[in-house]
Amino acid sequence: MSQRVIDKVSSFIGFNLIWYLAVVGGDQGIALTATLTLLFVVIGSYFWRPPFAAVLSCLFLGLLMESLMQVLGLVSFNGIWWFPAWLLCLWLGFAVMAPVALTWLVGMPKLACCLGALAGASTYYAGLKLGAATTPSVLAMVCGYAIAWGIYLWLFSHLMQRMGRTT
Repeated sequence: MSQRVIDKVSSFIGFNLIWYLAVVGGDQGIALTATLTLLFVVIGSYFWRPPFAAVLSCLFLGLLMESLMQVLGLVSFNGIWWFPAWLLCLWLGFAVMAPVALTWLVGMPKLACCLGALAGASTYYAGLKLGAATTPSVLAMVCGYAIAWGIYLWLFSHLMQRMGRTT
């Protein structure tokens, strides 16, 4: 197995561990989630070397998307208007993982859009079922996140292509 494949798989597994700890642990598990996220960022930055501009872009766009979903009233993270600390950890982990594990989407913006719509909406639905968030309408939340994540990964595909980051 090539080093690139190992990097993609290990970053994807590491992020999903952060996702699980963040969503299930919530505010009560923030010490463990934050520690793992910090280790993930440090180790990931050293071994995978994701472009700093890509990490910042992924983080900024993700937090912008979360803000929009909250302002639209589609989701609430247990009554907190802004972001709980565990959600910031989750987005930081995603921002480090994406430029490593998801570069195969570069040059395939339609596929990125479809994958974003399906995977993004399903992870928020799972988070809702695990008690990490509340919503007045599950259908509206799922549709909103499907649209937002479709756009997010479409933008990601274009951004990585402009940065020359491929496979």
